[in-house]
Amino acid sequence: MRWYRLLWAAVVAVLAAGPALADVVSINPSRDNTIYEPESEKSNGAGTRLFSGRTNAGLMRRALIAFDVAGPISAGSTIDAVTLRLNLSRTRAGPETVSLHRATLDWGEGTSLASGQEGAPDSATGDDATWEYRFYDENNPSSSPAWNSLGGTYGASASAATIVGDQYQYGFYDWSSSGMVDDVQAWLDGTEPNYGWFVIGNESGTQTTKRFDSREGGNPPELVVHFTPALVVPAPALSPGGLAGLITMLLSSAALALRPRRASPSKRALRQRRSGTPARGARCAADRSGA
Repeated sequence: MRWYRLLWAAVVAVLAAGPALADVVSINPSRDNTIYEPESEKSNGAGTRLFSGRTNAGLMRRALIAFDVAGPISAGSTIDAVTLRLNLSRTRAGPETVSLHRATLDWGEGTSLASGQEGAPDSATGDDATWEYRFYDENNPSSSPAWNSLGGTYGASASAATIVGDQYQYGFYDWSSSGMVDDVQAWLDGTEPNYGWFVIGNESGTQTTKRFDSREGGNPPELVVHFTPALVVPAPALSPGGLAGLITMLLSSAALALRPRRASPSKRALRQRRSGTPARGARCAADRSGA
């Protein structure tokens, strides 16, 4: 039936779209910074380095890093795997565990720029994150939005951790885990605000600091995300006239398919018709009439 064929063609068109194919994207940070204990009015927003761990004086350093995942990844996608890559450019410590913790309050990156190796911070500028403040107000520092506690506000459980090597093992290090997948999925879906991660080194000893390149550095951080886009089957573009024509055609085909058909003659009747032999009923009628 013609209308069945039309419906089947529509089904085939949908099925031909098939499953969505997995994709991968590499993203550089939208912002990053380092906060330095105990500095409430100093930062390194525009610096080329990020620090985490404790100095030889026992002072803590914590890096902050965030990525705009909603830009290159389409809404509704499923996050399959996430890897953060940071380039270790300097350390005096041996191998140390460095962890990622999801930031739970927003923070900023100003234009402060530490000098030299950037181990000591510069004076904070507007919107810089510091050890005490999330967005530094250089005109009225005491009114700056503060962290819930000194040193930042973040999730207690690490989203990921990796061991970062010593001074003979400079280069890229990777963080990858199901916790990071959960973080990025939540940021993409909007179920959690995207404030990025704290990069926290070993803070239980001294001289554990690791220095990484920032987004302004020579080898900036990179977030590699594998994802499966949501399957979207586009509806055919039809003008009002084209849609009316399609409906008319479908209705006509259905009406023809449902119209009663005249019974076809049997094969025996066709053979008798071609040979000129009367059908059985016709012979009986002739006999009764005496023909």
